[in-house]
Amino acid sequence: MLTSEAVKAPRYALARNRARVLLAFMQRRLPVNVRAVIDRAGIPIVEHALPEGVRGTIGDVAGQRAIILNRDWRFSSENERRWVLAEELGHVLLGHELVESTQPGGPEIGSFEDRRAIYEREARAFAAELLMPLAETRRYWLTADGNRSGVTGEASTDDIVRTMAQEFGVTPAAMRVRLRELRLIPR
Repeated sequence: MLTSEAVKAPRYALARNRARVLLAFMQRRLPVNVRAVIDRAGIPIVEHALPEGVRGTIGDVAGQRAIILNRDWRFSSENERRWVLAEELGHVLLGHELVESTQPGGPEIGSFEDRRAIYEREARAFAAELLMPLAETRRYWLTADGNRSGVTGEASTDDIVRTMAQEFGVTPAAMRVRLRELRLIPR
């Protein structure tokens, strides 16, 4: 486990590398099969009632680190559910710990706020790399972008983002963020 002194800045490179290692052992077809990755990692997925506003978390179930999904959360799509699973997998594989919240009225599940923001950034970097691997995302964008220059049937950036989101099994919002991070579209 990490102490509050051990994490002062997000470990983006570590998060992305952990995702790349997992992908190296899996078939690289899109969309990435998140459940198969989690199964291969030997991490159980359980559903429990969690505090309102919490889609998922990590915790110990029967003495083993597990991904816990909020059984009462209404996911907007299977792609949102896949994102949450990938993000929680990142928390597990990056050794994030949970402690009671110090925020008055806040949920008791969660880490101290100073570490929580860093942990969340790391887990999102992991999930983005797992679900939208850098090489595949760039290759797909550059191919799609090259096809936009034709006179007929020109696709808009929004159209390409939606198509890519569907291909990668993520929400259009997640794909847009990833493309911005990779500086393929303007912020």
